[in-house]
Amino acid sequence: MKHLTIAGPLAALALAGTLASCTTDNTLSPARAPASQAQTGAPATTPTGQPIVVRIGSLAGPPAGKTDDLRETLEATAPQQGIEVVKDQRKTPQYVLSAQLNALPQGDTTIVSHVWTVSDLQGATLHQFTLSETQEGSSNFAWGGVNKETLTRIAESALSAFAVWNGSR
Repeated sequence: MKHLTIAGPLAALALAGTLASCTTDNTLSPARAPASQAQTGAPATTPTGQPIVVRIGSLAGPPAGKTDDLRETLEATAPQQGIEVVKDQRKTPQYVLSAQLNALPQGDTTIVSHVWTVSDLQGATLHQFTLSETQEGSSNFAWGGVNKETLTRIAESALSAFAVWNGSR
């Protein structure tokens, strides 16, 4: 799989501008949802009925406080999607889920584009998906316009997209 490398602020702005036109409705249609969700409304699990086990890798882009909030939100939201997040070495994850996030104020809104990478334990990229969230309100500081509710939507949409991908394997 080819990787996208952003080299420099100009490339980051170009990516953010391109991704700004992308949208997500944060819902899973029955045709795209994992079979367990599409048919029963239950969270996605492995074929044995066990939760999908992941480790949250790097969350690059936001300042430390926003990164901590997003990581905590991912950990709190994951069980609702049938995903278990491991934080220590006592349990081996099946996947590592990492992200590159960019916030771009545009007028009276802030657009957060987020590119997620699903890797195996050896670091090989298995899948990537790109999402975006738009929040009313902006700030002179890009991440200043991003609140906890937006971080929750980011976590929920990322975990949903991951569960759909995992369910399609």
